[in-house]
Amino acid sequence: MSDYIVHDSELTSIANAIRGVTGGSTSLAFPTAFVTEIEGIGGTIDRIIDRTISEIYNSRVSVIGNYAFQSCPSLTTVSFPNCTSIDSYTFAYCTNLTTISFPNCTNIGSYAFGYCTNLTTISFPNCTNIGNYAFVSCTNLTTAYFFSHQSIASCVFMRCYCLKSIYFLGSSVGTLSVSAFTSTPISNYSIYNNNEYGSIYVRASLLASFKTATNWSVYSARMVGLTDAQIAAL
Repeated sequence: MSDYIVHDSELTSIANAIRGVTGGSTSLAFPTAFVTEIEGIGGTIDRIIDRTISEIYNSRVSVIGNYAFQSCPSLTTVSFPNCTSIDSYTFAYCTNLTTISFPNCTNIGSYAFGYCTNLTTISFPNCTNIGNYAFVSCTNLTTAYFFSHQSIASCVFMRCYCLKSIYFLGSSVGTLSVSAFTSTPISNYSIYNNNEYGSIYVRASLLASFKTATNWSVYSARMVGLTDAQIAAL
């Protein structure tokens, strides 16, 4: 944390986080009162960490490194408004993660969200590149939105048994690994999805191109074209 907490305002943010957990309102002197407050909060230290990340870290990070939050079972919500790249295994095995927000992310690394078994819906408005196994075994993932995709690597959604709807709404047909949808309702009907197949939604103007493009053509029967009005309503 010392790499990031360098200003008085950031220490103030930590103080506010501590007071928010303990219910205190008095000014905290560093370091004595900090220690006293922390000793008094017991098992709620994870909540302080979450608040500190939210108030200080999330707002300015542009790249999240390899393994940064791997296997954090208490992590349920993450929001990084300025993040442009998520490296490998960053949130892998965060099994209680339910809500994510990365409005400016353009790159998702290998296994970045692998085994996040409580994710149900994801949306990446600006992501262009999705790495190998990025969402492998997200077993409750039902819906995914990508508005700017260009490259989808191997086994990205492998074993996403409930993936019923996936939207690729970029302005061109990106590249796709044929194994991206292995063991999902896109490639096989799923007993987890009422024995139904999943659907791939694309721009109606590109539907014919998707259906004949390399590797995409394998899933042509799963494709649905959306008008601009339908996309705007999403």
